[in-house]
Amino acid sequence: MNSCGNYRVLVHLYNSFGEIDWVMQNLYQINSLKSIQVDFFVSSSKLHKKLMNSEYYSLLDRGRILKLNSVLSLFDQKIEYIVRRYKNDFVKNILYLLINFMSGLTKINFLSYDAIFVDSNLKHGIFLDKLLRSNFNGKFFVYPHSFGKVSFGDLATIKEIKDCAFLFNSHVDKLNWIMSSGYSEKRCYVAGGITVRPEKFDNESTDILLLTRDAFTVEYGFSRQAAINQFRRVVIELEKCGYRIFFRHHPRDNRQDEWSKGTEKYIEEFTSSRNSRHSFRAVLSMYSTAIIPYISKRVPVFDISPYDAGINADFPRHRKVGDKLISDLSDAGLVEQLDDLENLVQIILSDDELRTISRKQRRSFKSYIGKYDFLSLEDLLELSFVE
Repeated sequence: MNSCGNYRVLVHLYNSFGEIDWVMQNLYQINSLKSIQVDFFVSSSKLHKKLMNSEYYSLLDRGRILKLNSVLSLFDQKIEYIVRRYKNDFVKNILYLLINFMSGLTKINFLSYDAIFVDSNLKHGIFLDKLLRSNFNGKFFVYPHSFGKVSFGDLATIKEIKDCAFLFNSHVDKLNWIMSSGYSEKRCYVAGGITVRPEKFDNESTDILLLTRDAFTVEYGFSRQAAINQFRRVVIELEKCGYRIFFRHHPRDNRQDEWSKGTEKYIEEFTSSRNSRHSFRAVLSMYSTAIIPYISKRVPVFDISPYDAGINADFPRHRKVGDKLISDLSDAGLVEQLDDLENLVQIILSDDELRTISRKQRRSFKSYIGKYDFLSLEDLLELSFVE
C-alpha cells in the first residue's frame, strides 16, 4: 500500500473484449471502493474504442484509461504476431530490440502502482517489456483471458517477478494446474464469484438470448455452416411462440452478418450498454464457456450445437456416447445439451422445467467454481505470495 493509505492498481488489456468482460465482472468493486484507484492500460486501439463505447465505461469514472497511440498499437500487434511465429533467432532478436525501443516511448510509471493485473496470454509486447525493465516490486496478478479453462502464455517471461499470483475460474482448474506445473498453492487463487452481470433469470420474461462462436475446427464436432443453419432454425421456432430473440456475437467473429441473414426481422443484437438491466428467460449457445456468467445469475442455459459424432476427429472437449457427442460443460452439469428443437421449445415454454434446470445448473456452478480463495479486491491486495 502506498504512503497515502490508498491502493493504485493497473490492469492491462491486450486485444480482446473477453479480457474486459472478465475484468469488469471480477473487479467490479472499483466503482465503490474509495481506497482503490484502478487504471486501465489498453494496447489495442480497436479494443480501446470498444471499451469507450461499452456499458463498462460508466464504471471507470474514478480511474484512467491509458493507451498506446494508434501507430504504436499497430506496431505492437504486428511485431507480437511475427515474434510468436518466427523461428529464426536472429530475426526475433532484432524484433525484440524494436519492442525495447518502442516501449521506451510509452509514458507510464509502473513504480507508482501497488499492483498490476496482466492477461494470462502474457504477450511479450511493448507494455510487458517496459514493465519487466522497470524494477516494479509490487504485486503482480495473471488473470484469466475469459471464463473457461485458463491456459498461460510464456511463463518464463515473468519468472523474475517474485510477488506474483495466478487467478483461475474454477477450483478444478486451479488444482489441475498446480499438479501439472508444480507451482505452490499459495500463488494460486480462484476468482470465483462471476456474479455481477445484470442479466438474470426471469420466468416472466419473453426474451431469449443466443450466443454465437467464432472457431469451428473439427474437434468441436460441428461446422460453421451447420451452426448458422441451426441458429436460423432456432430463431424461427422461438419467434413462432412469441419470444423476442436477442443475439450476441463472439467479438472476434469477422463474418457476423452470416448468422442473422434471412432472420433479421425476428432478432435484435444484444448490446448491454443499451439494455443494461435486461433479464432473460433462457440463454442458448453454441459450445462456449461464455455461458458461465449467466449460470451464476441463475439463467437456464442450453447448448444447441449441431454436433456430428460421425466427424473423423479427436474430441478433447467432448466424449462419444453412441451416435452423440457430450460436451465437458454438459458433463459438469453447467449446460443442458439439446439439439431436438421441439423438445427445446417445450422446455422453454414450461416455467417449472426452467426453474428445475436453473437450480440444477446453479448447484453445478457452485461445485465447479469451488471454495472462493478471496472475496474482494481489497482482500487480494493484502495477500503476500513471496515464499
